[in-house]
Amino acid sequence: MLNRIIRYFNQNRIKVIGIVLAVIFTLIVIQTLNAQIKNENDNRLNEIANEIIDKATEGSVIGEGETSIGIAKRNENIINSFVKYCNEKNTEQAYELLSDDCKNILFPTQEDFINNYYNIIFTEYKKYETENWITEGKYTTYKIRYTNDILANGGYLAGSTIEDYYTIVEQNGEYKLNINKFVSKEEINITKTNQNLSITVVSRENYIDYQIYEINFNNTNIDSIKTYDINKNSTWNITDSNGLNYSAFVEEIIDSNLIVESRKQKKLKIKYAKIYNPNRKIESINFNNMYCLNKMQELFNINIEID
Repeated sequence: MLNRIIRYFNQNRIKVIGIVLAVIFTLIVIQTLNAQIKNENDNRLNEIANEIIDKATEGSVIGEGETSIGIAKRNENIINSFVKYCNEKNTEQAYELLSDDCKNILFPTQEDFINNYYNIIFTEYKKYETENWITEGKYTTYKIRYTNDILANGGYLAGSTIEDYYTIVEQNGEYKLNINKFVSKEEINITKTNQNLSITVVSRENYIDYQIYEINFNNTNIDSIKTYDINKNSTWNITDSNGLNYSAFVEEIIDSNLIVESRKQKKLKIKYAKIYNPNRKIESINFNNMYCLNKMQELFNINIEID
């Protein structure tokens, strides 16, 4: 076998050498092109980040705050790093850029982040644009628009735009990201009592499209209490500084959780239809027309001032 190979090589020396050189040349070209494409993609992301620094320093769409050039660069570097890691499929590093609150509430594990966010957004290489959406004290929220990169994906037509909102937050001296429209979490811990029912507003999660309050009901009454009954015109709402009310999504709560049994506690997460706007602070949370089951005609309210 070896002799036949040697004989074939001797008889076709020039042809074999030509094929080998062609293969080597092709491999070199492929490696060079791959490196060039990677550098071009990285440069595109850096150019995008630099181009939008000036826009990021302008006044935000919501609120009156402005962002300094230094802070804008810092924020854009964080967002750019997150996008770069995701485009490079480095989900571990991308996940580490998320805040603890964002992880605990939305993505408790890296696998949750991959399945519920990364695999939905980063189906292909993405390019992005940002817009300074909300600047409020220590929070800056950006509107993110993702589109497919035609050049990076071999010339295929770009798909539809995907929008999200990213908020930069400080955590233990570092700056992290809240994504998936999650803005912030606030501890409140305010309690009010009526008719032996204590209601504690534990915390609030702010999202771009809504708010979620963690509420603890503690019933020390000898009778069970119905906290919501559509037939009694019960209302759960929050009231802002302009006197506007925002209703709770009570339909998302199972009926059994609307009753707090005697000597029991019940903890609920209640969503309210309040679009995030720092100019409209929530001043109270209201539970109206509740009653004890053995005193159905004696309605009572609990209204809690929270700001």
